[in-house]
Amino acid sequence: MSEPRTPSTPKNTSSPQEANPEELLQQVLMKEHYYLRMFHSMPIALGLIEVINYTTFRVLVANRAAVLASGYDSVDGMVVSEMFPPEELVYFETLFHELLDQQTSVLHREIMFVRDSGAVFWLSCSFIAVCNARGHITHLLFVATETTRERRAELAEQEVYERQIEEQAAKLAEPEPPCLRVNDTTLLFPLIGLVDLDRLERLMEIFRRAVQETQARIIIVDITGIPSVDGSVAQSFLEAAKAMRSLGTQVVVSGVRAEIDREMDAWSLDMGKIRYFETLQQALEALETLEEND
Repeated sequence: MSEPRTPSTPKNTSSPQEANPEELLQQVLMKEHYYLRMFHSMPIALGLIEVINYTTFRVLVANRAAVLASGYDSVDGMVVSEMFPPEELVYFETLFHELLDQQTSVLHREIMFVRDSGAVFWLSCSFIAVCNARGHITHLLFVATETTRERRAELAEQEVYERQIEEQAAKLAEPEPPCLRVNDTTLLFPLIGLVDLDRLERLMEIFRRAVQETQARIIIVDITGIPSVDGSVAQSFLEAAKAMRSLGTQVVVSGVRAEIDREMDAWSLDMGKIRYFETLQQALEALETLEEND
């Protein structure tokens, strides 16, 4: 005869120590506080916009970076139409409608803002559509980073480039000097306007071409119409003039005013055998002597 079976003791499936509801709540609050602190400490602007209807959008939550970019003390609960002037609001509504109409999931745009103070700043924004179970867009998540420094650098580079183009155009617009024949052996080139190294190179080519065509032995370069002379330009001109002299053509400079003469002394320029005069009249009067000494 078998012995009666001893009833088995039911296993205790409960945890050794019942969880305290207050401790669970505290853990949830700590996690929420951690994520909220992380959300607000993000260096990029983050926020969630509720799509109330096709024309009404409300900010549910935005982190500190987004609030700072908006210029408001707080934007939570604000309707978008209250946040921007009409010209900026139209742009935002166009973006939102593009998302809603095309059911696009993500849009990227760089947007320029103007604060009440007149300061301009740029944000590179991404708008991400959040849909419900039926596929309808109910919220828009926005992520934005400020690109003001990059845009200003680009604009500065563009400004420098445009200024260089304008300066180059002005240089090209400088009238080239007429070639005036004084006599069978002498040419006169009256210069006006500014002369930099680029224009000097073009001028010297004009001088050389004229000498080849006329077989002139003397050219007079009159600088009366030049407001100022740069040291590097003067040095390059003297070197080119000496090279022309070595080929049999004497270069004479007239219109060397007293202030230019002092600058030439200060630059310690080696004039060599290049003659220069204060006025064109003096240079013309000295032609006979120049031809004899040529």
